[in-house]
Amino acid sequence: MMSGRKVMEKTTIAVTMAGLGQRFLDSGYEQPKYELDVRGKTLFEWACQSLGSWFERGSQAIFVVRAGVGAQDFVTGKLGKVGLDACSIVELDGPTDGQATSALMAGKEVADPTAPFLVYNIDTHVRQGVLQCDDVVGDGWIPVFEGQGNAWSFVAPTGSDSDDNDRVAQVWEKVRVSDLATIGLYWFRSYEIYAATYQRHFSSDENSLGERYVAPLYNTMIQDGQDVRFRLLPPSSVVPLGTPSELKSFELEA
Repeated sequence: MMSGRKVMEKTTIAVTMAGLGQRFLDSGYEQPKYELDVRGKTLFEWACQSLGSWFERGSQAIFVVRAGVGAQDFVTGKLGKVGLDACSIVELDGPTDGQATSALMAGKEVADPTAPFLVYNIDTHVRQGVLQCDDVVGDGWIPVFEGQGNAWSFVAPTGSDSDDNDRVAQVWEKVRVSDLATIGLYWFRSYEIYAATYQRHFSSDENSLGERYVAPLYNTMIQDGQDVRFRLLPPSSVVPLGTPSELKSFELEA
């Protein structure tokens, strides 16, 4: 147990962007979701901007993309705009059974499996400077905000009034057990911990939920006695970009 100790090592970041973006396809969008432009930047740029603190620290970035759609050229062409000199790219021939599996596959590119491991999506923007790598504590760490609706993963805190009042008791997928919605960023003390937890968690078919999500992995970590923490972000700092209506709302802010 980490007892809230801060973690300062460089992090390996797996950005999963190999999904079909079905909601955008159904609404008539023809480009891959990450290429969509809003307010002068692509969703890829808006999402990666959220991770500036880690990129400035020299973290390794791994982008998980679909093969055959020009994603590799797109990513390498945008590196300078998101503050990266280089990255690794994992191309998938087809969809996986969920983000948790895509992140696991990205781990094949991890230079040091004992270094911290972070999983992020491509459809959330957190305003610049809000997410800071120096705020990370514990064996697992989850930024949250007070989100509306049920289309999120939700964190149930322990409810303690002690110094551990940021401790996570449980994480639920699409079940509103609290107002604390995850933003799609999931940090683990190491890729080794992530991979071992993945194997234990999904050894039971009951945990697949039809799709293998990352957030519920923390429940297995908590059951194993590991220290999982959350950090509450200001609601105004989080910009969801996962649906056409959210994209339009963000565009109207300009």
